[in-house]
Amino acid sequence: MLDLDYGAWQGLSHQEAAARYGELYVAWRLAPHTVQFSGGESLAYVRARVWPAVRELTDRHAGQTVVLVGHQAVNKVLLCAVLGLDDAYFWQIEQATGCLNVFEHYKGFFVLTLLNDTCHLREAA
Repeated sequence: MLDLDYGAWQGLSHQEAAARYGELYVAWRLAPHTVQFSGGESLAYVRARVWPAVRELTDRHAGQTVVLVGHQAVNKVLLCAVLGLDDAYFWQIEQATGCLNVFEHYKGFFVLTLLNDTCHLREAA
């Protein structure tokens, strides 16, 4: 799943984004669900883009294992959706680089069974 389109922020460090877009940067850190990146997306747009794809994959591959690979921001939005949370909880979900999340579809609901697991990376370190 493609990453969040940060628009004008694409490629900027946190320090550069804060310096150039002070108020919007503060909003991003405090209320990410309220931010629309100039020339980019909002978290609501990301959810509208990825959640229907997950639902369609769930229906098409009922009873099967499906692997999704995504970027950190997309994964956070997807996990909010799986847990039935608003995108306002974006910063309350940690996603380490290369982590694994597992959720199962059971009787019409999603059940999160593993979150932000990086045990498979320990040997590589």
